[in-house]
Amino acid sequence: MAKTDPRIVKYVEVANAMKHGSFDVKLTKEGTDEVADLGAALEDLARSLEKRFEEIRTLTEITARINSGMLLDDVLNYVYESFRPIIPYDRIGCSLIEGEGKIVRAYWARSTAREMVITKGYEAPLEGSSLQIIMQTGQPRIINNLEQYLAEHPLSDSTKKIVREGVRSTFCSFQALIPIPMLKRIRTFLCKSRINCLRSWKKAGTFNSFSN
Repeated sequence: MAKTDPRIVKYVEVANAMKHGSFDVKLTKEGTDEVADLGAALEDLARSLEKRFEEIRTLTEITARINSGMLLDDVLNYVYESFRPIIPYDRIGCSLIEGEGKIVRAYWARSTAREMVITKGYEAPLEGSSLQIIMQTGQPRIINNLEQYLAEHPLSDSTKKIVREGVRSTFCSFQALIPIPMLKRIRTFLCKSRINCLRSWKKAGTFNSFSN
């Protein structure tokens, strides 16, 4: 009877630990065969699951805070303070759709920048904007190089202002019908940005989960 590879035994133990929520896996790659590749894949899976479970935990806490009757500002501040270990950003802004769906007005923002140019009260027409496309399609707007985008859209006042703040990349998503007891139902755009940093945002992100 062939002897079982000790690495297989170890990997089974790791898989069982992951099954029970333990993702602190550190496997030293032993060899160059397919079993060694399996170990490396198992370690990558553990890291991925650990990150995902942390996202779920944070989202669950946010949902609990919303349901407890927290004001929108308190929820947004909690998002800003809690998501940084999961998703790198320097600025988060929240804008509301107002004026019978014709106006987008900045409601809240926090940033590491010394000065914010787009602050509460700034407004722009929704029609014809890239934000309108986000709302219609449900897909986030990803701009990895805002300076290049501004060169291609020189008439965009909001882009001029956000670039003046130092923002260089941004990810905006439409958050529809978030239940806030004090405000009933609202429609918002939530944007996360990097300052002095180009970034390739991924389309599937935690902020999209927050809107569901």
